[in-house]
Amino acid sequence: MRSIHVLIAVAWLFIGNINQVKADNPSKESNMSAVEISFTPQITAPDLQIKRLTAVSVKDSILFTLTYSSQKDRFLSFFNPPQGNMLKYIDRNGIKKNDTLTTFYIKKDIFKSVDEITMRFSTNENEESDRNFIFLDVFEPSTIKLLGITPKKSNYSDFSSHFSKNITSFKEFQDVRWGNLIAIEDTLTYEKITTLNYNKDSKFGKHIADAEQIMEKGKNPGLGVRSLHKQGITGKGVRVAIIDQNLPGKHPEYKNKIVKYKDVGCKRPQYKGSMHGPGVLSLLAGETIGTAPSAQIYFAAAPSWTADAKYQADALNWIIEENRLLPKENKIKVVSISAAPSGTGSPFKKNNNLWDEAVKIAEQEGIIVLDCTKDHGFIDPCYYDMNNPDDAKKCKVGWPDKVVNDSLKFPLNKIFAPCSGRTVAEEYIEGTNSYQYDGEGGLSWSIPYVAGVMAMGWQIKPDISGAEMVTILLQTASTNFQGYKIIDPVGFIKYLQQMK
Repeated sequence: MRSIHVLIAVAWLFIGNINQVKADNPSKESNMSAVEISFTPQITAPDLQIKRLTAVSVKDSILFTLTYSSQKDRFLSFFNPPQGNMLKYIDRNGIKKNDTLTTFYIKKDIFKSVDEITMRFSTNENEESDRNFIFLDVFEPSTIKLLGITPKKSNYSDFSSHFSKNITSFKEFQDVRWGNLIAIEDTLTYEKITTLNYNKDSKFGKHIADAEQIMEKGKNPGLGVRSLHKQGITGKGVRVAIIDQNLPGKHPEYKNKIVKYKDVGCKRPQYKGSMHGPGVLSLLAGETIGTAPSAQIYFAAAPSWTADAKYQADALNWIIEENRLLPKENKIKVVSISAAPSGTGSPFKKNNNLWDEAVKIAEQEGIIVLDCTKDHGFIDPCYYDMNNPDDAKKCKVGWPDKVVNDSLKFPLNKIFAPCSGRTVAEEYIEGTNSYQYDGEGGLSWSIPYVAGVMAMGWQIKPDISGAEMVTILLQTASTNFQGYKIIDPVGFIKYLQQMK
């Protein structure tokens, strides 16, 4: 999943530039050596390649030179996310199919007010379908020195104001995070609210009590997990790794639970988070949300938005190296990655083989990897009955808006874990801790759920291998009314307790 600011970067594209101009003859402007600025690409167009970005100081401005190749004309934008409130340069003819280089000036004093910079490239005719980005690595020492950027902590009220919106019509499974639903409060019901994706900043008017109750219910992992926690079975002492997007790590749900944190390519300030990272961590080890609230976490932050599996492979290799340093009795047991870095239908377009090689090494060294791949993964989504969340037989597989029938079936050899009707932690800015409820979640939410259940199992039987744990999970699963295997944490733990 992409960083959330990418999703709304188009909102201001027709607004004028702020103190920036296109460079006409840059070769005569400065004799100073240029600084090459590294970046993380998210290029979806097969004809577009962003090759190089350099910058040099020219009087009171910075001259940027972009080298590229493109088979289409595109506009170029250069802004601070999410909406360019401080820095905003747009050139509707910045990328030309018969050219390879473009240049532009930005006033130096503007950079004192920003700490993130994104560039976007899209065709003027198809802005929404042709979305290509690069994220500048502005915290490289040479770049900081040239631009004069001063890292500063963002204000959450400024951040949230960019996403606020008025909701004027109801649609099931709609994303109404930061939305004001006052205009449609008379059409809302408790059942309708259960289908929505919303957060603490959503305004429900007279239905606020219903929204709060649903969000609280969504914190329950269900399927008897809380009964196991009451028995002291919480994954205590078990080491688990997560590969996902960046987070500050200070939310009360998981504060002090991360043993080690490694950023392998997100290159975001430590005080800035994402939607996905806090979500998966809270579902695994969250104090009130997770299946294993006492697990010890190794967290590798990797950018999924690049569609390059090298970063995920680097993250897994880091976990492998960390594991080699640990004593036999404290090894990392499982890696949870809510992504599909390889295999059929993978959204990752490069270096898939590196991921497969890293998985092979991890499993040779006793670490089982849980992911969303169709070829390697064994987990699929389901959702429980919110009025009876502990009854696995009432769980339905898939998602609430898609009926499972002859045209939508799942393999019978998979295990299903809850992903919809769940509440997860929100931590976009360090110190601002909130929650998000998902009436419909993705398979991403099922992966950490299963990893946490396995961690509880290792608390009981620490010497069981990952492969054995998977076999036992499948053996002890509860069959629902549709004939699918729903994960049964209570039956799983009972089986392990009775093993000799």
